[in-house]
Order: sequence, then structure tokens, then C-alpha cells
Amino acid sequence: MAIVTQVHLKNFRNIPELNWDCSPHCNLILGQNAQGKTNLLEALYFLSNTKSNRSSQDFELVTAGELPCTTPAGSETTRNPKTEGCLIQANVQRLGVHTVSTQLEAKILPATQGKSGWRTQFRLNQNPVKNRSQLLGQFPTVSFYSTDLLLLRGGLPQHRRHWLDAATAQLSPLHITHLANFQKVLQHKNHLLRHLHSPHLSADQQAVLEVLNTQLATSMGLVIAGRLRYLEALVPHFEASYAQLCAEVETSPSIHYKVAGFSKVFTTKTTASLAHLASLTPQAWEGLYHDRLAQTLGLECQRQQCQTGPHRDDISVELGTGLLANRFASQGQQRSLVLALKLAELALLEGHLQETPVLLLDDVMAELDPIRQQQLLHHLPKQAQVFITTTHWEGDATALLQTLLRDNSPLTVWEVRQGQLTLKT
Repeated sequence: MAIVTQVHLKNFRNIPELNWDCSPHCNLILGQNAQGKTNLLEALYFLSNTKSNRSSQDFELVTAGELPCTTPAGSETTRNPKTEGCLIQANVQRLGVHTVSTQLEAKILPATQGKSGWRTQFRLNQNPVKNRSQLLGQFPTVSFYSTDLLLLRGGLPQHRRHWLDAATAQLSPLHITHLANFQKVLQHKNHLLRHLHSPHLSADQQAVLEVLNTQLATSMGLVIAGRLRYLEALVPHFEASYAQLCAEVETSPSIHYKVAGFSKVFTTKTTASLAHLASLTPQAWEGLYHDRLAQTLGLECQRQQCQTGPHRDDISVELGTGLLANRFASQGQQRSLVLALKLAELALLEGHLQETPVLLLDDVMAELDPIRQQQLLHHLPKQAQVFITTTHWEGDATALLQTLLRDNSPLTVWEVRQGQLTLKT
């Protein structure tokens, strides 16, 4: 069981500075919009996943400040968060046969003198960490944010790929290394394709692209095999979680993985096809990608972009009737489906790690009817540490939460106003 005991933030989003002693049980965070509720959960997500779920660039997490300016010698200057950077720190306990205490820290700082940009430094128990993947697994979490609804509700394939890669990395930290290697080679290849002066390749260019395609095929095989193994393991938990949330459901929804560029090879859209895809080894995928990359080389030279690979794949969810959930499910059904995915993540991760991850639930009750709210609260693990944000909380729901989640353990309620956190009860 993982528990966050303390959080320290400085210059993070709209939070100038915060020292927070968290409850080991359920932390209910109240606050109006734009006060900092989601920012608190984002900080925990960042330390768990080594990246934000809302920003692609780390420096966007630093509190916005005035641009640096010159001042007369001896005059006072206003503190500038943009030049100081920000600090994200948490103490985490892993409760098992032995209690293990871990300190996780991230600093987002301006580049060293003479260089532009930003740098992110990670520390584990005060020791510098060279690779972000070394932190994965140190602080397991499962999260729900309103942006997760983009998995179904009008979202782009990249949102679904991002979710799948982050979830896979929680279970298998090496996945993030495979993904980074793939993206590095892909970027190199696309750069070369964009700078071709003619669609006709020279001998040197042909040789370089063949080497890159060989490297890509290997990394693509590792990435897609990792994704598919995760999805295959997730499906039974997903079906069970959705049945728990929606007692009235007659047939289970299903998850499908769409492999870009292989429509003639993989044409079925059944649950069995996912099991078949997951049965293929990384080496088998490497062979398929190697052949496909060779076949599409001419097209890639014309379009100046790699046309095959996991960066173009997608995931879909279908209702038991066979209809696509993103088009035919109601808003309540879509939210229930996403919550079922998250509860399935939790069950899968809990079984793999033999401990319960921390739950981060942002505005989780919105758009759920009372029955679905009760079903959700009833099936959250009672032993988990939970962080829930909301703009309001009804008294009946508070009593229900305390009864269902904590077996009469105290419910700790916090209030956020303009980045400041206070204990409410």
C-alpha cells in the first residue's frame, strides 16, 4: 500500500508555496474553479509519472511571473518565479512486510548560464536521477481527470495513446524507455525525410534510411507488444469494473486496438483479435514492421513523413451492442466507461505490485447520477489513500463516502483558495 505523507510545493502553477501533511485515508479537496484543486493532484501525478497529464512541456508548470528586467544597482527586485523555477517534493511510504519511506523530488529550473530553455532535475531520496524511468514504480498512482474523458468524448488518437503508454509504464517501467528510443529514431527519420531535395534517394540516403528502418522496426515491435500485453491483461478487469458501476448493463463493452498500416493483415474487430495481436512477440512485430517500412519507403519520401508505426495507432471502445462508445454512448455512460478503465488500471496494478496505488480523482462525481455515484464509491478499495477534488459536496454524499470507504475512519476535508490550502474539518 502506497501512502503520501507530506507534500512540499514552491512556485507550482498558482501555488506560491505549500507544506501539506496529507491524511493516509481519504482527502477531500473543496474549492471553486481556478483555485488550485487540480494543480495539487497534478503535482502528485507528475512525481508518479515524471511528466504532467496537462502540459507537454515541464516549464509550463512553473508559476507565471514577470519577465526578467534590469534595475538600477542597489534597488530591490520583485521575486520572479520564472527565474527561480519550481519545486515538487513528496514523501511516500510503501506499507508491506516492512515500511519503506521514499522522498521524490523534481526541480524545474532555467537553463544554466549562457543557455536558453529549461531543465528538469529529479532526485530519489536526495540522490540525483539521470533517467526519468528510474522513478517509475516508486510512487504508483491511478488517476481520473476531466481530460481523461477525451479517451472517448471527441478526443484525438494521441490522447488515447498517451493514456495507454502512461498506464503501461506504471505496470512495466521499461516501456517508457522503449517508447523514448522509438520516438528518438522516428524524429531522426522524419527530419531526414523533410530535408530531402528530391523524391529520388541517393545511395547514401538509401543506406541511412535502411539503417533507421531497421532500428525503428525493433523499437516499434517492443512498443506495440508492451501496449497489447497491457490491454489484454486489462480487459477482464475493465468488464468487471463496468458491470459493478452499471448494474443494469446486460452485455460488456469491449476494447479494440487499431494497428495503423496493416488493414490487409488485421481486418477483424473482435475481442479475439486483441488476444491474437497480444500473442505476437516483439520479434514477430519487428518482422512485420520491417517489411511494411520497406514497402512504404517511396510514399514516405513523397509525403516526407513516416507512415507506419505505433505513433499512428488508435484504441476504441464499443458498447455491448457493437456501437462505438464515443459516438453513441450518453455522457453518463462515457464517464462510467472511463471510470471503469481507471478502476481496471487500479485492479491490474494492485495485483501486479501486491499493494494498492494512490487514487487521484479530479471532479469525479460530475455527470454521474446518484446510483452511479454510489456504485463508484462502493467499489473504491477501502485500504487505498484517495485524493478527491470537487467544487461542492453534499452532506449526504459525505456521510455515504465515510461509511463506504473508510469504515468510520475520519474523512479529512481541505479547502483551496487562490493556491492556499487549509484544513476544513
